[in-house]
Amino acid sequence: NLCDLRDRILKPGGKILPNEFDLFMEPAQIEKGMRTPFLWEQQLHGVRFDGTKVWLNSEQNTINRAHRHYRLQPNQVSHFLCEPEPVFTFDILSVDPNNMPTKFIARKKVVRQGIMDGFCLYFNIRFDEVIAIPTSPFAKPTHWANQLFRTGPIECLAGEIIGLVLE
Repeated sequence: NLCDLRDRILKPGGKILPNEFDLFMEPAQIEKGMRTPFLWEQQLHGVRFDGTKVWLNSEQNTINRAHRHYRLQPNQVSHFLCEPEPVFTFDILSVDPNNMPTKFIARKKVVRQGIMDGFCLYFNIRFDEVIAIPTSPFAKPTHWANQLFRTGPIECLAGEIIGLVLE
């Protein structure tokens, strides 16, 4: 939509602010007291939900997959396991919407060991070299919430490599 608007309305030499975007998917450990069990890990009055794991992760499940991610509130992330690096960067002034990737692949080296609870999705927007708005869970809060795409708890040691494929 932005590219269409840019191509139809923006005058030559015009600017769009902000125009530069960095997208991040960082392996994160959330605060211990913030961990929410998956449905299949819970039990209610003796009823176990173990059987939901296979179905919720199957291709036949067409319901909202909210069990896999949730909005992070401020101070819920303990730390990132890797040095943050964007998985995708683009400039709205020059990006070609027909050449936008549909798959992102990243390999990240663990520099701070911990329990990976999932991948934290956030972005940075830049107006220029000086003015930027970071939306990291460690930055000053904005109205944009971070998402945590849950993995499970996975213990990660320094030096290990974490692979990420987004399709």
